[in-house]
Amino acid sequence: YGKIKTETTLCTLAVARAFVATLESSLNDDEPKKTALCIQLVGNRFLRRMVRILVATALREAIVILSTNDPSGKTTDDPSQPRPPANNRLVEILQSLDRSQSARSAPPQGLVFASAAF
Repeated sequence: YGKIKTETTLCTLAVARAFVATLESSLNDDEPKKTALCIQLVGNRFLRRMVRILVATALREAIVILSTNDPSGKTTDDPSQPRPPANNRLVEILQSLDRSQSARSAPPQGLVFASAAF
């Protein structure tokens, strides 16, 4: 074991998307359906805690977008009001190369590794 020496820490993120999935219980038909937020990240490699940091930052920014209707921070409870358009805040954070702009790492509970391809 130990640290693996690499020549670069450059990681390319090809896909980053989030969606809500409805989960049904196969054991009990009477159980209500549950929903889960799925975040898909596809890249050529990930550094230690990188996925946890990306997930936490995406969640933080999503909460801001969903809870405000304008940049001033005015909140609304009216579902008929349009939501603000998706912004490029995550791209700005990544391009800044400033770790202090991102959120703290998300806890590992609830995060699931789906697959790897080579």
